[in-house]
Amino acid sequence: MTKDNLHSSHRKRLKNRFLQEGLESFEDHQVLELALFFAIPRKDTNPIAHRLLRRFGSLASVLNAPISELVKVEGMGEHAAIFLKMQHGLLLKYQASFYQQKLNLSSHKECMKLVHERMKYLNHEEFHVLCLDSSMRLINYLPMFKGTVNSATVNLREVTSKVLELDSSAIVMAHNHPSGVAYPSPEDLSLTESLLTALKYQDVEVLDHLICTSTNCYSMLKDNKIFELKQKINSRIPKLFLAQKTGGFTD
Repeated sequence: MTKDNLHSSHRKRLKNRFLQEGLESFEDHQVLELALFFAIPRKDTNPIAHRLLRRFGSLASVLNAPISELVKVEGMGEHAAIFLKMQHGLLLKYQASFYQQKLNLSSHKECMKLVHERMKYLNHEEFHVLCLDSSMRLINYLPMFKGTVNSATVNLREVTSKVLELDSSAIVMAHNHPSGVAYPSPEDLSLTESLLTALKYQDVEVLDHLICTSTNCYSMLKDNKIFELKQKINSRIPKLFLAQKTGGFTD
């Protein structure tokens, strides 16, 4: 049997296994191998999958890797790298679409769960904003800014503009700490204070600022930081915060 026929038979077996079992029983290298069938039609993708995992460490890290790094792996061209990134993008789009249609975020636990699911696999910092209506339904989940392993620059004007454009009654901010420390830095507290101040006179309530790691999710609301910052702002700016139109979280 020729080498091409061997590859063809192996591909057919792996595809049939997927049709019968799904991906649950697949090892990470087999998931990548199968995905790469559709981007690299005439090569053995098994060694490429193993090289990807050796370089990046895990399936999640492979999908999170930038295209500029993926193409450095032997056997990976730009087409294959774009294809893998598209799979990751499709997953995030699916999650956003699913939750946007079904999720009411009046439960603080459900809100934290949603954010943690979106952020726990990221290996770089991102800043997200959840825009909510007056019934605590999700209007839109916005991954707004991407950064490096240790930081992401947030443009306050852009955040405020987007929140108002969507006619949000309230927002929840979230970002991740790839370092694994789920606790706010002085810069995180300063950012939260700035957004509280910026949205104060727009009648948009900042309900929480969540900080996620791969295993944990910290809440400034539960740690009383949101209340303390509002008190600090109110002592400096006489006008009090309006009562929350949303009523806030129920738990």
